[in-house]
Order: sequence, then C-alpha cells, then structure tokens
Amino acid sequence: MKIVAIELLRNNGSGDEPTLLCAEFELSSYGYFQRQTAREVITVFSHIFIKRTGLGVRQSVKHEGYNCHVHVRRDGLAGIIVADEEYPARVAFTVLAKLLDDYLDQHRDSWMQQRGPPQAWPPLTAALVEYQDPAKADKISAIQRDLDETTEALRQTIDSVLERGEKLDELVLKSEHMSTQSRILRQDAASGDPVILSASYEVSSFGYFQRSGVREMINFFSRTFIKRTEPGLRQSIKHEEYTCHVHVRRDGLAGIVVADEEYPPRVAFALLNKLLEDYEKETKGSWKTQGGQPQEWAPMTKALQEYQDPSKADKIAAIQKELDETTAVLSKTIDNVLERGERLDDLVSKSQDLSSQSKVFYKQAKKTNSCCVVM
Repeated sequence: MKIVAIELLRNNGSGDEPTLLCAEFELSSYGYFQRQTAREVITVFSHIFIKRTGLGVRQSVKHEGYNCHVHVRRDGLAGIIVADEEYPARVAFTVLAKLLDDYLDQHRDSWMQQRGPPQAWPPLTAALVEYQDPAKADKISAIQRDLDETTEALRQTIDSVLERGEKLDELVLKSEHMSTQSRILRQDAASGDPVILSASYEVSSFGYFQRSGVREMINFFSRTFIKRTEPGLRQSIKHEEYTCHVHVRRDGLAGIVVADEEYPPRVAFALLNKLLEDYEKETKGSWKTQGGQPQEWAPMTKALQEYQDPSKADKIAAIQKELDETTAVLSKTIDNVLERGERLDDLVSKSQDLSSQSKVFYKQAKKTNSCCVVM
C-alpha cells in the first residue's frame, strides 16, 4: 500500500482551471529522470478531476493500478490523494478531510486569493510520510471504525439533521403530519413536507393499535430526511436502534428504507436505486405532478417481502459486490470522468500543465503499457 501524492487545490468554478495550492509527492519508485514528468502528469490529472467533481462531492477515480481519491468541499477547497489500489479508500478520505480542515484553520480565507506556484505546507509533508501505512494512523483508524460501510452515503445522527437551535420534541408538536395518538406514541421525530408517492410497511412487531401511529412516525421522519438531503446525495441517519437510508436523485425522485442497525446499508441503497429506476420507468415522469394520498405500487410491496433477508437478494448482492467500501464516495473509472467524446490522450496533449518532454514520455509509456502508473 502506497500514497504517491497528496495535493490541495482551489476549485474556481465556472469551468475555470483549478489552482494548485500545495502538493507533496513520494516518487522514489520512479527513475530520477522520470520524477518531474510524474509530478506533471499527476498535477494535470488532479486538475481534470477537481474540475469534473461537483462541490460537496467525493469520488474515487480508478485508472489502471492506481486510484485518485478526490474531495471537493462546498467552499471550493479541494484535495486529492493518489494511491495504489490496495490503499483503503476510507482512510484516504479521512486523511483528506483532516488536511482540508487544518488547512482552512491555518489559512483562513487567504487560500481563496492565492496565486502563483504552490506553497510548501509542512502538515502536508508530514501526512504523506505518516499515512503511508494506514495501520499506523491510530487517529485515522479510530475514525474509520466509526464509519459505516456504505457507498455514496453520508452518515449522520439525528442531531446532525436538526438545524441549529432546533429541538426534536418541539418539531413533533408543531408538525401537521402527526396525530395526537402519534405524539403520544413517540415524541422524537422531525419535520418536512415532501409528497409521499408510495409506501409499504412491515410493522407486525408492533401492537395492533400502535401500527397507525408507527406509520405516521415513519412518514414524518421520511419527509424530514428528504427535505434535509440535497439532490444527488444518499445518507444513512441513525436514531436509537434504527437506521433511515435516504436516496434523493437529482431529479427530485427520492426513496427511503427504514431498517434495524443490522441490515446492510449497501443492500438498502442498491434496493433503493433499483426501485427508483423502476418507478421512473413505469410512471414516465407523472410522479412529478402526483398529489393526494400515496398510491399502492406492487413492486414495492414485493420488495419489502423479498429483501427482508438480504442474503436471499441475489441481484442486490451482485450489485453490492461491485460497490467500493467507501463512505460518502462515488466510485468511477477514468471514462466516467471524461466528457462525451473526450479521449485522455487529447486532454494530455492540450494541457498547459505538461511540458513537451512530459507529453512525449506519456505517449511512449503508453505504448509499453506503463503509462499513468501515477493514477
């Protein structure tokens, strides 16, 4: 396991090229005369990936034997770790998050105006050395153990979903979606007002006279979490012994699976993804104007029964195996990052960050199947 490079950049938005703020490399495995070229190739790849990653998104871009782990914060401060495939992605993203926080604390807002060549930053140098062996990163490992094995998912507690100063009990009392019976049943929900399109429940473990209240509580939670989840994101919200797995698509179609803590999050998200795709195909966009009461949808009822035991979900398990064990991460290949019709060779040729010597090296290395080992 090895980290090849760590870079911090500024995403300038509006299609502009990112600005390299600081960078550190570990290129001892390269020949002396190849190291400068390797730095340039890493830098041009970093610019491409930062530019193609949305604000507030993390993603792992795979290319041949290397991964480029990208984290772009909502304020535009971004980081990249280039490592081999054996290096744990979750550790890489935790290291990036720590470095970005520390960089922001130390530089305040000055990074927003930084120009010129990248500046040396000692904590980055130290991190490149310290975290070559992720097992030695005690603090990082401690954080890693707290992360759930979900893909493209944010993990939060109920307190994280509440806005500053909000109290759960007060939201329950104010809610128009709760009956008096439900308020008595549980005073630990949140509010929201999205439209419920379809729903299925398995509440046989609750008493007969409690089931209606439980359904209302689930609906209440669902509206809250959908309202507090941005389009294009997934998150798992834990409260007491249950977890609410939320997926909001960019078009606004959303889904939630409420399950106990033992139910695998990755299976829940794979199930949600399948249901949302099937629902979109079947309704053909009519869901965008649907109002009134939720409509019964047979595939959802069937899925609720079929996937109670995730080990029996053969198709879902197949999808699960393809998912990377990262948190809050999108996993892509190099082709996913390139725009339609683009070729990596063309981007390299057009890049102003690569010298003529580096471009020649890139082409020659590709012929011998040794190109882009930095990725």
